[in-house]
Amino acid sequence: FTVKADISVRGGAAHPDKELRGRTITIEGADEVTIVLSMATMWKGPEDRSGNPDVICDDILASVRGKSYEELRSASVEEHRSLFRRVDIDLGGWNAAKKPVDERIEALKNGGDDTALAALYFQYGRYLMIASSRQGTLPSHLQGIWNENIHPIWHSGYWLNLNIEMNYWPAEVCNLSECHIALFDLMDNLVKPGTRTARVHYNARGWAVHLMTDVWGFSEPGYAVHGYWPMSTVWLCRHPWEHYLYNGDRQFLAERAYPLMKGAARFLLDFLVEAPDGTPFAGKLVTNPSQSPENSFIMPNGNRAYLTYGATGDVMMTRELFTNCISAIDILGLESEANFRNELEKALELLPSYKISEETGRLQEWFEDYKEVEPGHRHMTHLYAFHPGDMITKSSDPSITTAMRRTLESRMANNGGYTGWSRSWVVNLWARFREGDLAWENFKQLIAKYTFPNLFDNHPLGKDGYVFQIDGNFGGTAGIAEMLLQSHERIDDNGNSRIINLLPALPSAWQEGYVKGLRARGGFTVDIEWTENTLNEARIISTNGGKCIIGTDASVVVRSGGKKVSFKRISDTAIEFQTQSGREYLISAQ
Repeated sequence: FTVKADISVRGGAAHPDKELRGRTITIEGADEVTIVLSMATMWKGPEDRSGNPDVICDDILASVRGKSYEELRSASVEEHRSLFRRVDIDLGGWNAAKKPVDERIEALKNGGDDTALAALYFQYGRYLMIASSRQGTLPSHLQGIWNENIHPIWHSGYWLNLNIEMNYWPAEVCNLSECHIALFDLMDNLVKPGTRTARVHYNARGWAVHLMTDVWGFSEPGYAVHGYWPMSTVWLCRHPWEHYLYNGDRQFLAERAYPLMKGAARFLLDFLVEAPDGTPFAGKLVTNPSQSPENSFIMPNGNRAYLTYGATGDVMMTRELFTNCISAIDILGLESEANFRNELEKALELLPSYKISEETGRLQEWFEDYKEVEPGHRHMTHLYAFHPGDMITKSSDPSITTAMRRTLESRMANNGGYTGWSRSWVVNLWARFREGDLAWENFKQLIAKYTFPNLFDNHPLGKDGYVFQIDGNFGGTAGIAEMLLQSHERIDDNGNSRIINLLPALPSAWQEGYVKGLRARGGFTVDIEWTENTLNEARIISTNGGKCIIGTDASVVVRSGGKKVSFKRISDTAIEFQTQSGREYLISAQ
């Protein structure tokens, strides 16, 4: 890699030190110095190391040479604002903003309620995404782009059993859809090596990636026992599907999302095996080997184990991917995929159901009700179908969600959420349970325990103290959005119609405020204003037209252009009305 600096001075001179081969530059008598840095590597793709970083750096510097600092800064600010200013948020409590952030964090440790710090943290997360994941670049890694080491912790890599996925939880809802594209580019680059891995390791079709990857397309098992988990491909595939749900771009669905999803589903169809007689899942299709990242359990003989078959999280991801593939086939009208669709439907019928522990009432993480080695484990993959997935909701599966709640309560009672990213997942889970105060309390703990004074997320690293890990930032940002707006609940089988729920988990501490510019699935931009913890008015702008479903049991009125819009109540808790592309709709209490 190469880093070059172009230095220009006004009212003075710059002299490189020739004895140090230009590594030191002395500036004398200058009124102003402008330093422009360019950076490049030899990487051009997973199989292409032909880039000339010297030439690339020179070209970058040449493209801006002659432009003043004011011109460069103005162009940067204008471009940044085009993304950043799409969303505005006010949660009140601005008196606290007069103090430095480190003092505000200390106040939270002592039981304070700094709602303005939550708003700052939310917008800071959006800033981090804008800065670290842009179309045409690599996606943000475990430290985003802010790594100071030649040999960084965990290689500053792409870890795929939660971490990179959490990095992109805020992308769509926080109106930064373009920032999501870099992840899809990485996925495209993984198809070729992942296809080889699926064939060589499993004699399977499709493509498979394991625990971690890098810019060179690493897709095989790695990093000890945790690496024997080929479900990362499946988890990744909910992201292009989500991108479609938020934007309704059928071309993207046909040309990018569905091919990625189909490849992952074809691998699973070959990877799944029928559980033998005498097992709890006899006759059902299960993953094997399987694990629940990165958790372990105690076998009946007292031994500790990681590997099993048919772990609950695997089943959830499989069911979700197969369902979404069928939805995509139907949406696109792909008659040529009829045989593949039939394969998926038959496999779905043979997937095992989820099991609730008779002893604890919790959702079982494994097919057997094993004793946990670490009851407060940081990963909660067996809650995947509830969040970040959407196949299970409180209304669709009350008994399962009750068991999930007991699981979450048990995790937290046993020191769960003890990393920044894990605590931010807890925030999102409580928001999905519509427990605003619990989500807020855990968010405050995220700030108080797992956040540096510069608002970077910190990760405990044993005797070595704490290190920066960015997924907690992105997860926390998504958690705030999840408290204010949810649109994951399905209405129909194809998953294309969702209920938009306004202020579903509003904490009592957020007594008044507003948020503008959030995005909802179905192609809607949403502004919400509230006072005394009650909705005042919501403004919804339809991007693509079509029906809009709002979750509400209150008596409301819908207006557009100053005129009332007729709607029908489709349930005790939801109304539906038709929208036109580009039109604005106001929803307020009657």
